Amino acid sequence: MGNKERIINNDYYCIDILKLFFSLCVVALHTNLFLDNNPTLYWYSSHCIWRLAVPFFFVTSGYFLSKKLRNTNNQKKTLLISIKRLMTLLIFWLIIGLPFQIHALLNQQLAIKKIIIELLRSIIFYPWGALWYILALIIAYILIYTFIKKDKNVIPLILGFFLYLFAIISNSYYFVIEGTSLQMIVDKYLELFISSRNGLFVGFFYVAIGNYLYVKKEQTTKKKILMLIIGMIGLILETTFIHNRHYIEDHSLFFSLLIIVPAIFELAKSINIKKNSKKIRNLSIGVYVIHRPIINCLTYFCDINSNTVLFLIVSIMSISISYFLQKINNEY
Repeated sequence: MGNKERIINNDYYCIDILKLFFSLCVVALHTNLFLDNNPTLYWYSSHCIWRLAVPFFFVTSGYFLSKKLRNTNNQKKTLLISIKRLMTLLIFWLIIGLPFQIHALLNQQLAIKKIIIELLRSIIFYPWGALWYILALIIAYILIYTFIKKDKNVIPLILGFFLYLFAIISNSYYFVIEGTSLQMIVDKYLELFISSRNGLFVGFFYVAIGNYLYVKKEQTTKKKILMLIIGMIGLILETTFIHNRHYIEDHSLFFSLLIIVPAIFELAKSINIKKNSKKIRNLSIGVYVIHRPIINCLTYFCDINSNTVLFLIVSIMSISISYFLQKINNEY
């Protein structure tokens, strides 16, 4: 069983390489890479490259969850194991990030009651730093489970698309609803729940796409490349279109991502390299969860004026610490 599992994992070497690359893209996003040197390059790189990261993580997770659930005799237990691992990761890094959150709120000179409320809102609805993704993944797993169990693969795509529409007008396409009654609904929602980027409106749809990719018929390489090219052209046009328009939150959600990300995943999956990528996979997780505390420490204790230098330092430190922790974990 052990040897078989290792062989199966080795089939996804390119996907794990991409996960590490996209983890570094998240670092680039949070350190505002290129902003101080070239604002135009910053705008297009952050929207057309860095923003591919989280959707790719969702789709990948949805694919492998579907694979696990469809190849086990105890789907519920398999789901609970996956959720338990994610919850452990989330709780640990929430505790690590708590002092940074409290410090940021204290700097705003808020009352203690207000600080407590804001902390609770953040923990429940939109965890600090990049941890919102982990909470969103947990929620998306729970939501998709029933559909996988009943082998319903198209329904979650349709439902997820309409939920994603709400997320996208609460983000990049906010200008479409300005001055309408829908704007009031979105504003009230964001006032309470902070963001529409969560497991319901974003995570569920991308995880549903990953699930569908597992059960659908394999496309030809030419078709995958064509979809990738079409998607990239569409994304460039979308980011240009919203550039001078009123978006809200972090302008990270686009329609073109729904074409690009599955195409990238499918292309990576089709490249079969028999090489163990467990260390790379673990590094990508480590970089993702560690980089935010490192950024906060560096900005608090150091005066780094260059975004490029900050990106390089954070990337090197994140990879080094992740590698060190991985070695400790292997020993103990």
